[in-house]
Amino acid sequence: MAKIKGSHSTRPRKNPRYNHAAKAQRLRREKEKQRRSNEKADSDATFLDQEPIERSNEKTDADAIFLDQESIQRTHSKAVEDQKEFSETFVSDQISQHFKISSDLPNLCTEVSKELKDNIPPNELFLCNMTHVIEQAKALEAHKYNCSFGGKLIFQKIIRCGLHVVFHYVCSNVLCRVKATVSSDTEKKTLNQLAVLGALATGSGFSQEEEKFSVMNVQYMSKEKFACSEKIASGIVDNCAQEKLLEAINEEKRLAQIRGDVDADGFHCITVIVDGGWCKRSYGHGYNASSGVSVIIGMLTQKILFIGVRNKVCLICLSISKGRTKERKHACWKNWNGSSTAMESDAIVEGLLYLESTHGIRCTRMIGDGDSNTIIKCKERVSYGGRILKVECANHA
Repeated sequence: MAKIKGSHSTRPRKNPRYNHAAKAQRLRREKEKQRRSNEKADSDATFLDQEPIERSNEKTDADAIFLDQESIQRTHSKAVEDQKEFSETFVSDQISQHFKISSDLPNLCTEVSKELKDNIPPNELFLCNMTHVIEQAKALEAHKYNCSFGGKLIFQKIIRCGLHVVFHYVCSNVLCRVKATVSSDTEKKTLNQLAVLGALATGSGFSQEEEKFSVMNVQYMSKEKFACSEKIASGIVDNCAQEKLLEAINEEKRLAQIRGDVDADGFHCITVIVDGGWCKRSYGHGYNASSGVSVIIGMLTQKILFIGVRNKVCLICLSISKGRTKERKHACWKNWNGSSTAMESDAIVEGLLYLESTHGIRCTRMIGDGDSNTIIKCKERVSYGGRILKVECANHA
């Protein structure tokens, strides 16, 4: 590559024809711009040179007919605008009397209504009870034949409450104004609670579910609605679990009564299987989880009689102690301050005391793993601990 004489630059030299071509292109652009400017000026001058058209004041028969048609057209347009204005005023929730009355009520649903333009429903997917929707659609279609003013139900707005959707329809005739709704399910809260319960059962949370439903083009519930549904669903599941535990306990008592396994104090003696655990990792740091669980299972029924949970940390209490959030009332699940290894034995002892004091059951035969700490705690803290026979499970890993 040649260098320019007297210079240390290694930049290549441009072709001499380059400057000529660029200059010619620039001149062509300037001429084109000047030509367009002249054409615009000529057109403006031509328009200004035209003589103004004078309207004759003499009225002919044709003018009268034209004026009558114009007057009719103005009257018709004004009537249409008045009808449209009345319709919009009537269906507006912000100025209707129903909205003024319901505005004083608490906001029971975190989702808001959405009025769409052109009376067209949103183009997206919804979860619905198809049988319920078909029955409501039949009622919408029947109004077209039953309306005294010849109107039909048209889409007005949509109201969402999580996955539950309600479509609102109103009659197109202003003299009728019959309203109707089409909901996605018979009950408002069932679909949201089942969706949250399914998410918790599969180990996913709000973010995972929102991403999954977005792929299906289904609008998911808000984060606040998810938390509210989770709280309600957890209470329902807890009540259902307590009922099942009570049924299993009564069944174990009945079987013990049949075989005559009742001691001198009147307590039913049964055989149980006990076990517990907590998450543990050993990737060089010996991690022990802050939560643990233990269960007591009836030997004959193979059903759970007691569930004990131990938590060393409450995230809300931890956030309050560090000053991240303000102190407030909350459901605190922290119930353990000891080590993670002692969670299993403590929860099992709690279960034995609960069965004895509440249901009159003594677990005199206990099948478990080789953990000797559990049987030691039972003998120390349970009144009949000396009578408990420990049987080690041969299949326990």
